[in-house]
Amino acid sequence: MLVVQMNQVTGYLDGSNIYGSSLSKQRELREGRGGRLTVQNVRGRQLLPENRGECTDDTEQLACFKAGMSASTLVCV
Repeated sequence: MLVVQMNQVTGYLDGSNIYGSSLSKQRELREGRGGRLTVQNVRGRQLLPENRGECTDDTEQLACFKAGMSASTLVCV
């Protein structure tokens, strides 16, 4: 199965769907030092911060990730 996801934010292959395309979104997603993204520790793995405002699973225990484009979020299992 081929899955194609279009970047609806910019026409460039620039990572804005992960890092954000506006300064305010970048500040929200980054640590503020070294260009690193903020992360959360889930079962010993560093993952993007959760975004409960975007979506959760049926039990509301798992949430989507914060990312530069909402279509980039996935539910963590």
